Amino acid sequence: MNVDHLINFKIPNVTKNEVPERALSLMKENHIRTLPVVDSGVFTGLVTDEKILDLLQSPAKINEKKKAPLSPTIKSLIEKQTLHLTLKDNVYEAIRLFSHTENDILPVLDVDSRYLGCVVEKELMDMAGELLSVNENGSLIEITFSNLYYSLSEVIKIIEENDGRIMSLNSIPSAKGSLLHRVEIKLNVMDGSRIKALLQRAGYSVKILGFDDEHQEEELRERALELLRYFET
Repeated sequence: MNVDHLINFKIPNVTKNEVPERALSLMKENHIRTLPVVDSGVFTGLVTDEKILDLLQSPAKINEKKKAPLSPTIKSLIEKQTLHLTLKDNVYEAIRLFSHTENDILPVLDVDSRYLGCVVEKELMDMAGELLSVNENGSLIEITFSNLYYSLSEVIKIIEENDGRIMSLNSIPSAKGSLLHRVEIKLNVMDGSRIKALLQRAGYSVKILGFDDEHQEEELRERALELLRYFET
């Protein structure tokens, strides 16, 4: 899936002459921490709520650091060297780029650096959640085994012979030189303890994973990145 299916056209953009207070208000209205800065259709960078708040709360400190008169606009706050996507990029490239930035949006540009829209991290993670089946009822188990004795067919057979069904499977490549490998499996049963015990009896190291409200987004992000690494192998 390419990013053209993920572009958000509703996130507003601002010009370099926008006042900080209005830019911050737009962020709050749209529940984001970053806004694209666009002038005459050309992308010029991003501005973040953190930089705006620093400016508004400590203007003297910012002025001293810049050694220039304070500007009533966001021009001096623009991050010009930012990561971006093109229409040719796919969802996995978007996940990879988000892993290298703290910004919650990625601009989508054409070959002439004209702004087309943006991909919002939360929306991307929601889509990744659908790919990983984390939004469907069931349980998630992680199996660790030696590469020398790995038999996926045996694992599937044990699960299916005991009234289980695999909803998704994520194979996580092992680190270079490691003899261990991990596989995450989403099951259709809410309680995976029985299947866990059966797999352990067959000699596999198994643990049950779960998501709570506090850690769900971070774990989902990590699983999405692991999915990316899987597709890159």
